[in-house]
Amino acid sequence: MAKDIRIKPREDIFHRIGLKEVRVQEIRFNERHRRLVLKCLISSVQHFSEIDILESKIKKSFGNELIVTVKTEIESEGITREDLKEIVERAIKKLKEKNAISRSFLYFYRVVIDSDRINIELNDQTSIDTLKGADVDIKLKQTLADMGIDSMEIEFRVGDFTKKLEEHKIQQKEDLIKLHKKLEVEQEQNRAQIQSSGGSKPAEGYGAKKENPNVQKFQTKNRGLNGTPITIDEFFSELQENEICLLEGEIFSVETR
Repeated sequence: MAKDIRIKPREDIFHRIGLKEVRVQEIRFNERHRRLVLKCLISSVQHFSEIDILESKIKKSFGNELIVTVKTEIESEGITREDLKEIVERAIKKLKEKNAISRSFLYFYRVVIDSDRINIELNDQTSIDTLKGADVDIKLKQTLADMGIDSMEIEFRVGDFTKKLEEHKIQQKEDLIKLHKKLEVEQEQNRAQIQSSGGSKPAEGYGAKKENPNVQKFQTKNRGLNGTPITIDEFFSELQENEICLLEGEIFSVETR
């Protein structure tokens, strides 16, 4: 028979890892499901960073061996709208770390707080339908409940992101220009290295970048194109971890084998 173990820990144990404003009131472990639940009391919204410390320490110790849930109760009363908005932002961030659909469709969003409702404005109805179809609204509500907010409804609705989309397009262009310049600098450095070595290519294993045959083939078939071709792998290597990217382009030809 699987055991459900409950422990009331000593406060000084968690003081050692930097928890000053968070008190772990109870630790519950379900042996069958390998689930660890920590019930915490936090003095105010401003100290949620200590919850991050706690979760980081647990993950470092157990990795993926346990399913860990930290349930938080906020001690202070009179949470402001800005406090609530900060909690919702944290909840969305946590959800996006675990859920691929959330990462994709909670990219352009805005949090609007009403008296009894949390509104999440999205770019279009498709995003709303996709998120609801994956029960993301239910998961977000559960995540907020674990963070001490369990009395408000959540509603997804379409908002106006015209300005934000324009800014995003401008940023995309700037990023592509930077990437293109970086590649040109690398090419110039390679040419200079070849010239300084007497016109021969540097031997492999001494900093030489092996030419990708797919890039060479593309250059041969599309000599009239301007710019420096790169592989998809090189493009995605420029992205940060968990960064969302939309790649737009044109198919020049399709090969069948």
